Amino acid sequence: MTKSVIAIVAAAALGGGIAVAAPKLPTANPAVPLAKENEKPREIDETHETRRVMAQAADKALNSTDDLLSMITKKDRDRVSTTLSKGDEKKYKDIGNKLQAEWKKKFGKDFSAEGHVDELGGLKTKLVGEGDNQMAVITFPGSEAGGKYELHLTREPNNWWRINLPDKVDGATFEKNMMSAIDQAAAQVSKLPDGEAGAYQSTMTVLLHEMAFAEGSK
Repeated sequence: MTKSVIAIVAAAALGGGIAVAAPKLPTANPAVPLAKENEKPREIDETHETRRVMAQAADKALNSTDDLLSMITKKDRDRVSTTLSKGDEKKYKDIGNKLQAEWKKKFGKDFSAEGHVDELGGLKTKLVGEGDNQMAVITFPGSEAGGKYELHLTREPNNWWRINLPDKVDGATFEKNMMSAIDQAAAQVSKLPDGEAGAYQSTMTVLLHEMAFAEGSK
């Protein structure tokens, strides 16, 4: 290229006479499917969800009554909270920690019922009704004293499953009875089967017995 041509090209570039091509934008990857605008949301397995709420309640029971009451229906939570007699919160937490320590000694890991919800299939769930009127009954096996128990859950207006409490459960004895249940569950850990599924199911029924109805009760 001659000097005159170079000078002309340079001048044109400085004066904006040469168009600079825009960078090429990447095209969509045809292997990645696009989201469908009218795609239906994934259906929730309500049986699994009720067991998950039950498991979450068992985990929260080890922390405090306040945590546990968050898993109760608003109606029962308000009723119990009004007369709730709270003692030494550290003592309550110490009993929960005792169960955790016993569990870790036997299974080598922390107690986490919600983390093992898929292993709670032995606790049979029955769904009744539909939509806002839907309820669930989870059957606990019978104890040595005889008789089976049921955990009752209902769907709240916000669409969350929450646990119903029997009328006999009141604020005056709720914390005391829960501490006794946790202590009993901790004492039984060493006698539990080695399989975690059976161990979790057995421990759940002890922890939440205070919140359960006698079979067939309403």
